[in-house]
Amino acid sequence: MLDYSISRMLNPMHPEEPAKYYARLQYVKRLSIMDIADHMVSHGCAYDAGDVCAILKKLVSCMKHLMLEGYRLQLDDLGILYLTARSEGAVDAKSFTADNIRSLEVTLLPSDILSANLRIGAEFRYRASRRAQAAIERAEREGMDVAEVLGFKSPDQLLAEDESEDTGENNG
Repeated sequence: MLDYSISRMLNPMHPEEPAKYYARLQYVKRLSIMDIADHMVSHGCAYDAGDVCAILKKLVSCMKHLMLEGYRLQLDDLGILYLTARSEGAVDAKSFTADNIRSLEVTLLPSDILSANLRIGAEFRYRASRRAQAAIERAEREGMDVAEVLGFKSPDQLLAEDESEDTGENNG
């Protein structure tokens, strides 16, 4: 089950257009290499978690070394890992030097197996944004009425408003 909230965002390619609402996935937590190793073992891996963890750590070390030597890494069902450079622009090719390169980033081009049809079979559950969840928790800790803090109306308030509209009363 994937939890999501919605966020209002501008399109950076067309900032003059009105903002729209988009899904933002809410992740459960970040898993360490040991967590992944434990998960692999629980799904029938022939090695113990310590061995799997050691292999994964060595794999990461070797991948970094190989990418820094200029290799793209084809990891079969995972995809291709490679480095991309972030650089500051220069006015002309002659004035561009390695000093213009600000950072290197690892990019994953996922395999068809990894990325194909992820939407099929995915289940979604709407959740309030992390910011709203934090506001609710803070209000509860401070003994405040959460509905009041968030500007929600109680069912009784909504019913009273409906009744006043039906009778033409105006309370304010």
